[in-house]
Amino acid sequence: MNNACPSRCTIFPPNRQTGLSLLVALIALAAMSMAGVALIRSIDTNSLIAGNLAFRQNSTTSADTGVENARNWLMGKTTAYLQDNDTENGYYATRTDAGGDDGKGVDITGSRTKSSSDNVKWIDTKGDEQPGSHSPFCEANNDANGNRICYVIHRMCGVAGDLESSDCSVSTSSTSDGNSEGAVTREMGYQPILAGTGAIMGRYRITVRVSGPRNNNSYVQVFIQR
Repeated sequence: MNNACPSRCTIFPPNRQTGLSLLVALIALAAMSMAGVALIRSIDTNSLIAGNLAFRQNSTTSADTGVENARNWLMGKTTAYLQDNDTENGYYATRTDAGGDDGKGVDITGSRTKSSSDNVKWIDTKGDEQPGSHSPFCEANNDANGNRICYVIHRMCGVAGDLESSDCSVSTSSTSDGNSEGAVTREMGYQPILAGTGAIMGRYRITVRVSGPRNNNSYVQVFIQR
């Protein structure tokens, strides 16, 4: 009896596994993991940027409050009172161009010179005062948004004293027929000026610094004429 199996019954030995599929799978898994980490970091960065923009916008809103407070203080003083410094309220009768470690005056942002001797003594949200020689006026507490508001006011004059000094930046109020007020005077709510008097109006620079809860600082500067 012939027990030989026909050719269709021949059993071939299995092929050896080379592990190529496993290697490809591991490479794909590593690539997907790296892509996932990059996506997470991108989302975190975008969230951080969005948060910083929100804090900056918040500080800008607080700066508007500082400008208005400084303006109200300025409007409540007479021209004679403003001839001299009032450092307790952050007011200076000059531009403070002279002096400082470089001879160019006060360093408002603290970034123009290396020395702190000409800096403004701004106060941050923690109540810490920066080193400097120039005193601002700072609100006693942080506002509702957690910001600390400080400001300084400079009269645009080279020397203290009368506005009629040749070293003061001033303008003469304008008048028109049938109108007893200058245009700027009427808009800002000052006292009426008699027609034809040509009253001298001084210019004042208000610089507001807002220190935020994330150590973000914003500066706003405006000029007022009165």
